Amino acid sequence: MPTPPPAWHPTVDRLDVVQLNAVGDNNPASAGWNDVAFQRAFDIVGRTGGAVHVPPGKYHINRMLTMPPGVQLIGEGGGEGGPSPSPIGSHLIFHGGPGPCIRLGTDMIAYGAHDNTISNLSIQGALDAGGMPVAGTLIQILGAGNRVTIWNCLLQHSARWGVEALGNTPASGIESLRVQDCHIYACLEGGIRVMKGVAYIGQVVCNNGYLTAKVGRPIGKGIWSDDASVMHVINADSLAWEQALLFTSARPIAKDQGLFSTVEASSFDSSGYGVMIGDPTGSPVHDVQISDCWMGSCSYGIVVQNADGVQIEGCEVVNNGGYGIDLRAPLARNITVSNNTIVGNNTSQQNLYGIVLEDGIDYIIIQGNRIGEVSGNWRGTQWGGLGVFGSPCTNVVVANNIIATEQLGNPALAFVTNGGCGNGLRRVNTGNTVNGVPFGASTF
Repeated sequence: MPTPPPAWHPTVDRLDVVQLNAVGDNNPASAGWNDVAFQRAFDIVGRTGGAVHVPPGKYHINRMLTMPPGVQLIGEGGGEGGPSPSPIGSHLIFHGGPGPCIRLGTDMIAYGAHDNTISNLSIQGALDAGGMPVAGTLIQILGAGNRVTIWNCLLQHSARWGVEALGNTPASGIESLRVQDCHIYACLEGGIRVMKGVAYIGQVVCNNGYLTAKVGRPIGKGIWSDDASVMHVINADSLAWEQALLFTSARPIAKDQGLFSTVEASSFDSSGYGVMIGDPTGSPVHDVQISDCWMGSCSYGIVVQNADGVQIEGCEVVNNGGYGIDLRAPLARNITVSNNTIVGNNTSQQNLYGIVLEDGIDYIIIQGNRIGEVSGNWRGTQWGGLGVFGSPCTNVVVANNIIATEQLGNPALAFVTNGGCGNGLRRVNTGNTVNGVPFGASTF
């Protein structure tokens, strides 16, 4: 039989970790006390539900902490660099690895996380002598992840992820994870990963920039929807070295129920891809809407591949070294690209092509975009406004776009074709202008 709790233990709805001898003196030697105090606090409060409070201070910890369902972990602010800076703040500094620092839930199926909150804290991994993180994922969520909120936290210095949510299957995966008003810095694999489930990412800053010099290679993703059914990204700012935002292997969702992924009013900056939707080796990504976003200083602004049902609207795709928007093989189907601005403004970073259509795309609408606008300091695309490469790409409509190329005397280079577009409905150049001159209706 399981051992019953001590008879003296009271029912509590709020417990301060210092009541259990936690020490926030910024001394690694105190980690032994804190290991016991924090886990004991979680276990006590987990019996009835309630809050574990962390007073201001710097608490060093050596072990993984497991939060039972129904527990809230609440501090007094994330300190300097957090979303709501405070003079001191409540800091948890983890020295362990490679496992997670804080784990919500103990099992992917039967004992998943639910009804948890982590707020007003700085959670960080310790650094080795070379300045590299030694701790694993800072916050890991297992199982259902129902009603889990991470709010107003500073998360930094992980050898893996800032936040990693691991659902079991889309049917029993992460149900309602919210990461809100957080700053996530210097995590080697990336800022946020959600696998199988539903998540809301709001007003989050992810930045892995400075670590690349230490590692000596591009590192880290910003936000990764990995086999997640629905991901909502609102007012996020993501800077990463691989992909600032990545969708892979999302499951089909019934649109009539309003269940589709959205990305709104966010900015993405990457040495690799600003936004990548789809992975050629996985299952297709379905039903993603991107609107009113900014993608800049990337190799490619937006790449869509192995995806069905993507809308890109009202975005600014600027100063990218390669293509602004790239629709590519193995599958890009039912894609609408409308009312975007795709420009470059200096010699080293400009769109070679504004929009590129590659092999194997179908049912594409390119409409109402401003591609390579030449005015003031903005430059036209270096090679062409719209590039079409390979075959087949069918059922493509290009209409009412304003296109400028650096080849001002040769408007034909607004549309560069190599291999054609195969058979099918191919209404192209309807109502488009090139370098200020209407371009006659034709097909390619």
